[in-house]
Amino acid sequence: MFEELYDLNRLYKAYEECLHGVKWKYSIQSFQTNLLNNLYFIAESIKNGTYRQEPFVEFNIHERGKLRHIRALSFKDRIVQRNLCNIIYPIIKPKLIYDNSSCIKERGVDFARKRVKYFLQSYYKKYHTNEGWVLQIDFKKYFENIDHNTMMNIFSKYIKDTQIIDFIKYLISTFGNRGVGLGSQLSQICGILYPYRIDNWCKIIKRIKYYHRYADDTIMLFRTKEEAINILKEYTNICKQNNILLNSNKTEIKKLQNGFEFLKMKYLLDTNGLIKLVPDNSRFTRERIKLKKLDLLLIDINEQYKSWKGSLVKYKCKRRINKLDKLVRDLNEKRRY
Repeated sequence: MFEELYDLNRLYKAYEECLHGVKWKYSIQSFQTNLLNNLYFIAESIKNGTYRQEPFVEFNIHERGKLRHIRALSFKDRIVQRNLCNIIYPIIKPKLIYDNSSCIKERGVDFARKRVKYFLQSYYKKYHTNEGWVLQIDFKKYFENIDHNTMMNIFSKYIKDTQIIDFIKYLISTFGNRGVGLGSQLSQICGILYPYRIDNWCKIIKRIKYYHRYADDTIMLFRTKEEAINILKEYTNICKQNNILLNSNKTEIKKLQNGFEFLKMKYLLDTNGLIKLVPDNSRFTRERIKLKKLDLLLIDINEQYKSWKGSLVKYKCKRRINKLDKLVRDLNEKRRY
């Protein structure tokens, strides 16, 4: 297995995958000018045990109103991690439950929303009511608090090549004594795998039918409040055993009939079983601000807006979309003069 890590054909495939959306960058074009030599140098350094990751490029971004600290890899290191993840992902994927949708091919945010909608449909079909309880769980500073020893024990359980394990251990150690940083593909693999024991406990041991997790956000549906309270107590204990902290401010039990928010979408189940998905207002506020800033910078806003709009037109937000359509028309009209 370790030989695959420095196989030139695999490295070239990883290089092609890393090119998506970044071909215009100077660092990528510089790497391409001496492509074969660069890939050969990577392969030899891994093979000889002399590979060392370059320092992270660190910066902050504001995403969905949150300040996030990013540790970005150099293009060379991205190729190495992409190839590594291509090797280990087929091994760990069978260990993941179906209702774990973050950073998994053919799943994602849309998949998660469809699953939650399906749960609501199934719940209503079984109980013929919208009365019930929603347990929402959020992990506290999830990526920052991933315990390295716990993470490596999980990897070691399923990956038997000790050289691969040592290589993963080295890469994780570059983040410091605890946690993994945003901006690394290996971090995403850690994020989907780290709570897998908890996922299995919920689905297999406790047989919670209406359960879905997307990264650090989890949702469960229950018929009674007592069920939700008891599961939360047990869930808290098993999280402590697996070195996962819960965010007490965002972990809560709500009435199903009042609706709930999950992945920036509000879900409403009425007494007739009709389900409405309403996008969070903050998404429209941020887009309005962004459109005005893009207009001031004399950047073509139409393609950006079309892409953003395409992800929301299928939900219940026609009136708010129409308002932004008018804003885009007004901005385009101003730019003509």
